[in-house]
Amino acid sequence: MTKMRLDMVVEPFIEGAARALFVDAWVTHEEEKAEASDGHVPWGPRAELMDEAPETPMCAYAEAGRLLERLEIDNKTSIYHLVKRAEEAEGTGIDVNNFGHYVAMQALGHGVSWFDDHEKFEIVIPHFQFNGQFEE
Repeated sequence: MTKMRLDMVVEPFIEGAARALFVDAWVTHEEEKAEASDGHVPWGPRAELMDEAPETPMCAYAEAGRLLERLEIDNKTSIYHLVKRAEEAEGTGIDVNNFGHYVAMQALGHGVSWFDDHEKFEIVIPHFQFNGQFEE
Protein backbone atom coordinates (compact mmCIF):
# COMPACT_ATOMS: atom_id res chain seq x y z
CA MET A 1 0.00 0.00 0.00
CA THR A 2 1.14 3.49 -0.74
CA LYS A 3 1.24 6.26 1.84
CA MET A 4 -1.54 8.79 1.31
CA ARG A 5 -1.86 12.41 2.31
CA LEU A 6 -5.34 13.62 3.18
CA ASP A 7 -5.43 15.97 0.15
CA MET A 8 -4.66 12.95 -2.07
CA VAL A 9 -7.93 11.46 -0.82
CA VAL A 10 -10.37 14.34 -0.32
CA GLU A 11 -9.79 16.19 -3.60
CA PRO A 12 -10.07 13.20 -5.96
CA PHE A 13 -13.03 11.79 -4.03
CA ILE A 14 -14.91 15.09 -4.32
CA GLU A 15 -13.93 15.45 -7.99
CA GLY A 16 -15.30 11.99 -8.85
CA ALA A 17 -18.42 12.38 -6.72
CA ALA A 18 -19.17 15.89 -8.06
CA ARG A 19 -18.94 14.73 -11.66
CA ALA A 20 -21.22 11.75 -10.99
CA LEU A 21 -23.78 13.90 -9.14
CA PHE A 22 -23.78 16.57 -11.83
CA VAL A 23 -23.92 14.29 -14.87
CA ASP A 24 -26.77 12.30 -13.34
CA ALA A 25 -28.76 15.50 -12.70
CA TRP A 26 -27.86 16.92 -16.14
CA VAL A 27 -29.03 13.78 -17.95
CA THR A 28 -32.33 13.81 -16.04
CA HIS A 29 -32.79 17.52 -16.83
CA GLU A 30 -32.03 17.04 -20.54
CA GLU A 31 -34.34 14.02 -20.80
CA GLU A 32 -37.19 15.96 -19.16
CA LYS A 33 -36.55 18.91 -21.47
CA ALA A 34 -36.58 16.61 -24.51
CA GLU A 35 -39.80 14.94 -23.34
CA ALA A 36 -41.48 18.36 -23.16
CA SER A 37 -40.35 19.32 -26.66
CA ASP A 38 -39.29 17.20 -29.61
CA GLY A 39 -38.08 14.12 -27.72
CA HIS A 40 -34.45 14.45 -28.85
CA VAL A 41 -31.65 14.49 -26.31
CA PRO A 42 -28.35 16.23 -27.14
CA TRP A 43 -26.30 13.00 -27.28
CA GLY A 44 -26.18 9.99 -29.54
CA PRO A 45 -27.22 6.40 -28.74
CA ARG A 46 -23.73 5.23 -27.72
CA ALA A 47 -22.48 8.47 -26.20
CA GLU A 48 -20.34 8.48 -23.09
CA LEU A 49 -22.40 10.84 -20.96
CA MET A 50 -19.49 11.78 -18.69
CA ASP A 51 -17.81 13.22 -21.80
CA GLU A 52 -20.96 14.76 -23.27
CA ALA A 53 -22.05 16.72 -20.20
CA PRO A 54 -20.91 20.31 -19.69
CA GLU A 55 -18.20 21.21 -17.18
CA THR A 56 -19.04 20.31 -13.60
CA PRO A 57 -20.42 23.42 -11.85
CA MET A 58 -19.34 24.58 -8.41
CA CYS A 59 -22.70 23.62 -6.88
CA ALA A 60 -21.91 19.97 -7.63
CA TYR A 61 -18.58 20.24 -5.82
CA ALA A 62 -20.38 21.72 -2.82
CA GLU A 63 -22.87 18.87 -2.86
CA ALA A 64 -20.06 16.32 -3.19
CA GLY A 65 -18.58 17.87 -0.05
CA ARG A 66 -21.93 17.42 1.66
CA LEU A 67 -22.02 13.77 0.53
CA LEU A 68 -18.49 13.28 1.87
CA GLU A 69 -19.53 14.75 5.21
CA ARG A 70 -22.56 12.43 5.40
CA LEU A 71 -20.37 9.45 4.45
CA GLU A 72 -17.94 10.24 7.27
CA ILE A 73 -20.74 10.80 9.80
CA ASP A 74 -22.59 7.61 8.85
CA ASN A 75 -19.38 5.57 9.02
CA LYS A 76 -18.01 7.33 12.13
CA THR A 77 -14.62 7.68 10.42
CA SER A 78 -12.83 9.82 7.87
CA ILE A 79 -12.68 9.35 4.12
CA TYR A 80 -9.00 8.63 4.61
CA HIS A 81 -9.85 5.54 6.67
CA LEU A 82 -12.59 4.46 4.26
CA VAL A 83 -10.12 4.60 1.38
CA LYS A 84 -7.63 2.62 3.48
CA ARG A 85 -10.34 -0.03 4.03
CA ALA A 86 -10.98 -0.18 0.29
CA GLU A 87 -7.26 -0.54 -0.39
CA GLU A 88 -6.90 -3.26 2.22
CA ALA A 89 -9.82 -5.15 0.67
CA GLU A 90 -8.24 -4.79 -2.79
CA GLY A 91 -4.73 -5.55 -1.60
CA THR A 92 -3.47 -2.55 -3.58
CA GLY A 93 -4.04 1.18 -4.08
CA ILE A 94 -7.32 2.38 -5.55
CA ASP A 95 -8.37 5.20 -7.87
CA VAL A 96 -9.97 7.57 -5.34
CA ASN A 97 -11.68 9.61 -8.08
CA ASN A 98 -13.34 6.43 -9.32
CA PHE A 99 -14.24 5.50 -5.74
CA GLY A 100 -15.95 8.90 -5.31
CA HIS A 101 -17.84 8.38 -8.56
CA TYR A 102 -19.21 5.00 -7.56
CA VAL A 103 -20.03 6.00 -3.99
CA ALA A 104 -22.03 8.94 -5.39
CA MET A 105 -23.85 6.75 -7.91
CA GLN A 106 -24.73 4.25 -5.19
CA ALA A 107 -25.83 7.07 -2.85
CA LEU A 108 -28.16 8.35 -5.57
CA GLY A 109 -29.77 4.91 -5.68
CA HIS A 110 -28.50 3.76 -9.05
CA GLY A 111 -27.85 0.11 -9.75
CA VAL A 112 -24.09 0.62 -9.91
CA SER A 113 -21.79 0.17 -6.96
CA TRP A 114 -18.10 0.24 -6.15
CA PHE A 115 -18.52 -3.41 -5.26
CA ASP A 116 -19.53 -4.39 -8.79
CA ASP A 117 -15.83 -4.54 -9.69
CA HIS A 118 -14.09 -4.36 -6.32
CA GLU A 119 -13.73 -6.37 -3.15
CA LYS A 120 -16.28 -5.78 -0.41
CA PHE A 121 -15.41 -3.99 2.82
CA GLU A 122 -17.43 -2.42 5.59
CA ILE A 123 -18.96 0.92 4.56
CA VAL A 124 -22.33 2.62 4.97
CA ILE A 125 -23.46 4.51 1.86
CA PRO A 126 -25.97 7.25 2.72
CA HIS A 127 -28.99 7.96 0.55
CA PHE A 128 -28.44 11.24 -1.26
CA GLN A 129 -30.24 13.52 -3.71
CA PHE A 130 -28.89 16.18 -6.05
CA ASN A 131 -31.09 17.90 -8.60
CA GLY A 132 -28.61 20.43 -9.97
CA GLN A 133 -29.15 23.97 -11.09
CA PHE A 134 -29.66 24.57 -14.79
CA GLU A 135 -30.07 27.73 -16.78
CA GLU A 136 -32.37 27.70 -19.77
